[in-house]
Amino acid sequence: PRARQIRTCTVEESNARASTGQRDDSHKPDCVTVESPGGRLRKKIRIGTWNVISLYQGIHHIVEKEMKRTEIDILGICEHRWSGQGHFKTLTGGMYIYSGKQKEGESNIGHSGVGFYLSNATSKSLLGYNPISDRLLTIRLKGNVKNISIMQIYAPTSAADDEEFEHFYTILQETWDKIDKQDIKLIMGDFNANVGSETINEERKIEGKFSLGQRNTRGDALITFCHENNLSITNTLFQQHPRRLYTWTSPDGKTRNQIDYILIEQRWRSSILSAKTLPSAD
Repeated sequence: PRARQIRTCTVEESNARASTGQRDDSHKPDCVTVESPGGRLRKKIRIGTWNVISLYQGIHHIVEKEMKRTEIDILGICEHRWSGQGHFKTLTGGMYIYSGKQKEGESNIGHSGVGFYLSNATSKSLLGYNPISDRLLTIRLKGNVKNISIMQIYAPTSAADDEEFEHFYTILQETWDKIDKQDIKLIMGDFNANVGSETINEERKIEGKFSLGQRNTRGDALITFCHENNLSITNTLFQQHPRRLYTWTSPDGKTRNQIDYILIEQRWRSSILSAKTLPSAD
């Protein structure tokens, strides 16, 4: 099957402005630390999320080619369908970080998995990562003004039962709460949710004017999560052609939905310069 389009946003750290308080380390997560040359992120970076459907066949070169073509520095990946957790460097100097099922014998192996691919330059700023499950993975990067923490997610589809869906959001909240509060924090990935184009005034800080379709129950849950955590949905904030908004197309090509999102805390919203969908490779 065709991999879905790439959702991107451009972040400029020098634009970040927020009130700060005392540092809170009480919820700091355990994580894997990675030795690096101690580099820092560029002030302006491009972040993307891509549901690749599968990386079973070792087609790493396609991901690297797309990263170069789209000038993405940090690419979040959904459904790589690998087992285990870890990281490795590629021949070009980039780095894969991945979190999948713990072992091949687990149920539903091959239908999940989240990860990141970092460019060679970006990988030098990696402080560590935290593989939570085959649906949740966080990384932390050394920035110029603030460190940046990014969570890549793959939410259960509409076929999942309510218990699995509620468990996902429980773990998502617990993981979010453990990230250093002084970091610039983002969540991105395949939420399998439609937030819809109709919003009420109370949601304007969460959702902008430029979203698609009608909200469903999964969209209600996402909006509630954003409300409780003061998050904005970046890819609804910028006016784009519809083809730069939708991220999923039905097999017959008749239905198009926006179900992949990049979220950022509202206090850092001014650091987002643009957000749009890019066509991806087969």
